[in-house]
Amino acid sequence: MKIIVLWLLVGFLCLGGPVHAELGQQYELVLLPPRSGDANSCAMGINNKSEIVGWSGVSLIGGPAMPVYWGPNADPAKNFVPIDIGNLGGNIGSAQGINDGSYVVGRSRNSFDQYRAFLWDPVSGQKTDLGDLGGISKTSLAFAINIHGMAVGKSIASTVGYTYNACLFELNKAPVNLSTPNTDDSSALGINDSGIVVGQCNLQGVIWENGVMKVLTVLASHGIANQVNNSGEVTGYVRVLSSDPFRGFIWDKFKGSRYIDLWGATGTFCQAINNKTQVVGYAEPMGAFIWEESKGAVDLNSRLTASTDWQLYYATGINDKGEIVGFAMQGNAIRAFLLRPKKGAWLPAVLLDLLTE
Repeated sequence: MKIIVLWLLVGFLCLGGPVHAELGQQYELVLLPPRSGDANSCAMGINNKSEIVGWSGVSLIGGPAMPVYWGPNADPAKNFVPIDIGNLGGNIGSAQGINDGSYVVGRSRNSFDQYRAFLWDPVSGQKTDLGDLGGISKTSLAFAINIHGMAVGKSIASTVGYTYNACLFELNKAPVNLSTPNTDDSSALGINDSGIVVGQCNLQGVIWENGVMKVLTVLASHGIANQVNNSGEVTGYVRVLSSDPFRGFIWDKFKGSRYIDLWGATGTFCQAINNKTQVVGYAEPMGAFIWEESKGAVDLNSRLTASTDWQLYYATGINDKGEIVGFAMQGNAIRAFLLRPKKGAWLPAVLLDLLTE
């Protein structure tokens, strides 16, 4: 068998046509466990220290869930063991973002069944309610935080309606409404270390810079900007007509917008971008993907060092080391994952398995 596989390998690496493959990055898969007693976990963000945040819960949708933190540790018994961040009195919450200072933001229900934006200090373990915009519903959510402790999300400012407004949170300061007027439906989803904010307003992908909002997805029926890196490059997804599939995009001031597509996919949703212009997200129906300018988009399920029964479904974050987080699916179960880049040529997992038999 190994002789046959080796001949296939030679053809795979040396010949043209369908068996030819570019040497490329491969990844080690690490499944991140839920809390004891929970069945599911999901990773939402990662920083450059390989610290990861997300949630752990009993059911996929609507059930009790807790914000959690996974971190590297020299002690194997503690390495990437979930730490329960806790909620603000309720039983549903999620950690959404983490900066390189290890501060975490997210959303948590309180004892009044209201979602509240929170900040978690990993040193003291203290969790702080970041407040709201003072509207009819005392609701707020935080999605991302930069190195200076500036967090972004959404809250309700109106006293007569339930429209969300993009807002900026800082510890010990009143939240700032980024949306004018209050009737605009907007969310702030990403912020870089210079304070540039991206998100959506009235179903359009937008960027806020120096207090001024600019629409990035002009002439689209629906667009969203999810994240911005420290070079000001923005990623998200858009569709021109309501009947069109969503397509991922990357935007910057110099090149404008370019589509990000994966061959064979019926839609692409770009979720995160790092400072090396690597983009990750979800491609329908394949699952998690990564995109680079020089290489295009690649299905991450095809780049694992070993085969697995889990489908890498959605990539939600990527740090500057190229480590990727998200969630995988197996039947009705969902599991947070970490992908670690491995040096060397890429081979399909099926060939690797056969060579080690």
